[in-house]
Amino acid sequence: MIQQISDKSKQAFKSSGFLTVYEGAVRSAKTFTSLLQWYKYVLMSPEKTFLMSGNTLGSISRNCLYGDFGFIAITGNKAKPKTDTDGSKYLQLKDKRIYYCGADNKASFKKIRGLTIGGWYADEINLHDRDFIETALARSFASVDRQNIWTLNPDRPGHYIYTDYIDKYRDAQIPGYNYFHFTMEDNPAITPERLNEIRAQYTGVFYQRYVLGLRVAAEGACYPSFTDANIIDNLPEERILFSVLGSDIGGNKSATAFALVGYYLKDKKMHAVLIDEVYDIENKNTDTILSKWRTFASNVKNKYNCYDCYTDSAEQLILKSMRDAGIMNVHNSLKKPVIDRIRFLDMAFANKRFYVLKHCAKTIDAIRSAVYDSKSQEEKRLDDGTTNIDSLDAMEYAFEKHMGDFI
Repeated sequence: MIQQISDKSKQAFKSSGFLTVYEGAVRSAKTFTSLLQWYKYVLMSPEKTFLMSGNTLGSISRNCLYGDFGFIAITGNKAKPKTDTDGSKYLQLKDKRIYYCGADNKASFKKIRGLTIGGWYADEINLHDRDFIETALARSFASVDRQNIWTLNPDRPGHYIYTDYIDKYRDAQIPGYNYFHFTMEDNPAITPERLNEIRAQYTGVFYQRYVLGLRVAAEGACYPSFTDANIIDNLPEERILFSVLGSDIGGNKSATAFALVGYYLKDKKMHAVLIDEVYDIENKNTDTILSKWRTFASNVKNKYNCYDCYTDSAEQLILKSMRDAGIMNVHNSLKKPVIDRIRFLDMAFANKRFYVLKHCAKTIDAIRSAVYDSKSQEEKRLDDGTTNIDSLDAMEYAFEKHMGDFI
């Protein structure tokens, strides 16, 4: 494995110290190289307990543990997934125990409070909660062989992961700090054909970050890939396998919106189409909102194999009434980070795997009008009442559970 990686990867693999950071483009071998370094460290360390974390438990599992180039494969399948008595997940590697968990919310740090570790591996460190980062760093203070490894795709320049850690450590020339920037050219396994294929999957800010490996701020239009080619007059010829209803309940200053997204297979890949929409700016009262939902849900249930609705979780009383109607399964919306929903949809538009029926005029206008909030320190979609965010939210609630099916 070591012979097949680039010179930059070999240099990073040999590094040691309290922190090594891998930042750069997708498919640049940074994750694979960092896992090789992590494996070497765990094997050689006199410590017995370690930590791995990701944005979520699912992401650390998908990105770093499983698969042909995941940590378990790198160990020759000697690292065995197990569950502790308290439900915590860990890998047993000989006499070493490596706990792994998600770190995306304020309560995440509680998962590792009281844990003493030798070192820590963090995937997508820029998506970790601040309290988790501080807690995880503190968990290894007593280690006799302390090493931490972080990976990330570039984020906006003012992100706290740069100002509070990565660039701060660089400027202070902290001993034991190592930084490596990777591009796709650092991955010898990427062919020119594959490189062009990856480049075609991204546009705008995501192209600059994930292909060029640059730190750039999100600005301008949220969906630069959306064109007239993504608007179709009729449903695709392929059979709709199932559909999902998204619901965003409005208040005094926003509309109520319903969105029906259908899913189908084409060339053995998942595709989606926005089939229908409802946009109600009046919001007269709860009874009229529920009446319109019941009518819409009843009409689409059997016609488009729709058995699940995801609705704004802030409206629990309305959600309960929807459930009591007994038309379909009604769930709280997942409300994944808006930037992830934007990235997914723009990528799906670019790859012609998400379409909108022409009669869904409100959603089409919302997509075309959506822009980033230039005044926000975080990456947010502008939501000041000047654009239609409600239709976008409803549509996103209908597809966010199935974003992983498009990978």
